[in-house]
Amino acid sequence: MTAFAGKTLQFGVVPTETKKSMTGLDLLTGIKNGTLPAPPIQQVLDFRISRLKRGHTVFLYRCSARFVHGMCRAFYP
Repeated sequence: MTAFAGKTLQFGVVPTETKKSMTGLDLLTGIKNGTLPAPPIQQVLDFRISRLKRGHTVFLYRCSARFVHGMCRAFYP
């Protein structure tokens, strides 16, 4: 578990049968709301689903000095 923007998340893998029974929007909504586990890579790269609607998803990424590249140069020159 980890916290991001005041929200504690559980990480894991959504069972295949659960994923098959849902739309992509329902799956991402469940991850965003915490009713489904977030993918483990989300914990490593420290990103979250910020906004979500049909056909549009916005991910919020927290830049870290350990991943300095073009996207983070403004914060870690």
